[in-house]
Amino acid sequence: MTGSSPDAPRVLGITMGDPAGIGVEVVAKAWEQRQQELLPPFFLIADSDYPARHQSNIPIEVIAAPEETEGVFSRALPVMY
Repeated sequence: MTGSSPDAPRVLGITMGDPAGIGVEVVAKAWEQRQQELLPPFFLIADSDYPARHQSNIPIEVIAAPEETEGVFSRALPVMY
């Protein structure tokens, strides 16, 4: 990545995949198990209809840029449209 330092935090962006598929549920389960599995911060890249279809009990928080992920990840699944 141009301009980033080797010590800069890295986050993973995960696409939701097929809107009718199980990708969103897999990402939600991963977020629920983030501490037990020692997962690095990640965010979901979803379409704007995602909140209306959000069936899980996990909290979500919309982010505008990947850099916001770390500040949100501990309390909610970061979602970027």
